[in-house]
Amino acid sequence: MDEVDHLIRAFWSRGNRNQSLGKLGVLLDLGRRDDPRVVRFLAALVADTDEPLDVRSEALSRLRETAQSPSDRVLAASAGLAALVPGADGQIRLRAAFVLGDFVDVDGVLSALGTLAAAEGEPTELRYNAYMSLQQAGPTTACVDILQSLSDDETFGPSARALMASWGVT
Repeated sequence: MDEVDHLIRAFWSRGNRNQSLGKLGVLLDLGRRDDPRVVRFLAALVADTDEPLDVRSEALSRLRETAQSPSDRVLAASAGLAALVPGADGQIRLRAAFVLGDFVDVDGVLSALGTLAAAEGEPTELRYNAYMSLQQAGPTTACVDILQSLSDDETFGPSARALMASWGVT
């Protein structure tokens, strides 16, 4: 058994409830390993609603650091998008909207963030996290299109217009 296997077993040995502190420590150790099994493990944790919210949230954060290869980035983005869906816990949605900013180059992420930023029925903080993540895409055609659609939004319109102007887009 190698170190990654050992850490994954140590994580599961802590049970599912009331063991967040020990699990978070294991996630920190796992996050330092450059191994595709770590990315798969973290992505599965994000989706596991039996895990404590702080553990799932930390798994999302660790994905930002561990998902380097193109296939790992797609897996991490998929986990973030799944956590973003309406009906998911509000805190995990906030974290997912923030974390997805590191994956705006993955198909589907930019449009999901744009849809969320424009969704007036969603909490402002969630929309804001999505909007801030959009900015990380830079002045790509797709991002500019999304920002233009937000330019009349009561909440983000002035900021969207200012951002596009700073990019030299009118």
